[in-house]
Amino acid sequence: VGSATTLLGIGEIAPLSAPSDGFGVLSFDEESGALSELALSPSAQAPDGQILLFHASRELAAVTPRSAGTALHPAIAYQRASTLAALPAGKRSLSLDEAAGPVWKGPLNLWPGRGWLLLLYGRRSAPKLVALPRPEQAPQTVWRVANLVDGLSSVDLLDGDDALVSGLSYG
Repeated sequence: VGSATTLLGIGEIAPLSAPSDGFGVLSFDEESGALSELALSPSAQAPDGQILLFHASRELAAVTPRSAGTALHPAIAYQRASTLAALPAGKRSLSLDEAAGPVWKGPLNLWPGRGWLLLLYGRRSAPKLVALPRPEQAPQTVWRVANLVDGLSSVDLLDGDDALVSGLSYG
């Protein structure tokens, strides 16, 4: 009686965030100053998360996206995309494998009903993966511009003399 507890949402909801940066909830008892982390896990009835992978690295051969060792899609070649893959919400690993082995490995944290476009780009020596949120409502027209040209630090996108995008940096 007479105490206050505050719930604090912290961290990232991005699917490629490190486990230590992942979304969480803290409970803060304002009277005692006690802080505790609340366990979070998606309900079994929660809607799936979705990913779509686009391969934009000319130095890499076709890659097969895998989660927990299971292929999510057949091999995806340069300048090609996977179909939309629905996966149960939760935390897992993701690897992108060429025939010779993995070229990228990391966490994949999918929250219920969230969709992500994953862009694979960069050089063979340092491939990169970036996640962009997919539109939540359909139909929508969404234009995205990404500078994936290694060595091109900043670009402007013009329509005649009108700047559509200014100072778009690499990655």
